[in-house]
Amino acid sequence: MDKGKAAIVKVISVIAAGALAAAGSVMFYLKNAEQSEKNIVTHPIVTSSHDSSDKADSSSASDESEVSADSKAVYPMDINRATAADLTAVKGIGGVTAGNIIDYRAKNGKIHDIAELSEIDGIGEEICALIAEYFYVDEADFVKFTTTTTAKTTQKTKKTATTTAKVKTTTTAVTTKAASFPIDINKVTKDELIQIDGVGEGMAGKILALRESKGKITDMEQLLEVYGIGEDRLIMLEGFLYVSESDYSKASTTTTTAATTTTAAPTQTKATQKTAKQTATATKATSKTTTASSAEIVPEPKQKRQVNINEADADEIADALLIDKKAAEMIVMLREKIHGYSNILEVLYLEEFDKQYDTAFYNSIKDYIYI
Repeated sequence: MDKGKAAIVKVISVIAAGALAAAGSVMFYLKNAEQSEKNIVTHPIVTSSHDSSDKADSSSASDESEVSADSKAVYPMDINRATAADLTAVKGIGGVTAGNIIDYRAKNGKIHDIAELSEIDGIGEEICALIAEYFYVDEADFVKFTTTTTAKTTQKTKKTATTTAKVKTTTTAVTTKAASFPIDINKVTKDELIQIDGVGEGMAGKILALRESKGKITDMEQLLEVYGIGEDRLIMLEGFLYVSESDYSKASTTTTTAATTTTAAPTQTKATQKTAKQTATATKATSKTTTASSAEIVPEPKQKRQVNINEADADEIADALLIDKKAAEMIVMLREKIHGYSNILEVLYLEEFDKQYDTAFYNSIKDYIYI
């Protein structure tokens, strides 16, 4: 019995010793594995030698142009945060274009709309569309861009037989179609007229009013009826305007001849006086059928012409309407009281100040006044 117990104890001891050895081996392995992990050195994956500089330089427009295009970017991205490398990483955007965008942003602070980039030389609709695929403007920065068309400077020239007209150049924010002179006076518009050097809105209105009153202008000399147009200005206008052959009709002039009379000197004899009287009578009779070489040409009687009662002074109104100075001054006085005429019918208010300026007075001038 004692021998059996001893054998069991021995077996147990062997098993225990084996277990302890196995446990020791496991502990040794775990300890070595832990130590191995501590000795491992990890290295970050480098995608660009300039990654750190990309982050540091994103706020500097001057340094952005040095950023390598190898940097990894996530598109679409905010155009106001994009570096030169981010821009050139997009196929179709070269270094010059990227540099121009960076310079534009630095100059203007921010880009408010991708369409705004069309203002940069070398960037057209095609490049703008390409940029819009990869970049955007943050909602907080967005301001709708409106294209501003600046009218090109236009020059107007006139042709005359004796003089060369001055040219008038205009640059406007609003696009105005440049007129192509010379133009048929019966087709010319107000905008085209004011492109002529020396013709303002007032005179252009008077020319159009004259044309309207006559139905059409048949001879350029009819422009002499417009207040402010004399012989010199007419010659200038003839370099820009003309009357078409189908409309042309020579303006008629009324000429009369004055009889040449001879007054006998006190010392003349009766026979001489009789001869002189007979000569004068013959000359008078002849003047009815033909123009004598010594006849005088009497100017054509003045006629009423169009006048702007909101612009002309009393003298101009009186001269145009063939009315006395007082009546013209009354028209000006009323204009000042009502701060300008809004309708020519307001001239009828003159009767409240003076009864003589009644409806009959208005009717006598209404066809020649405008505002």
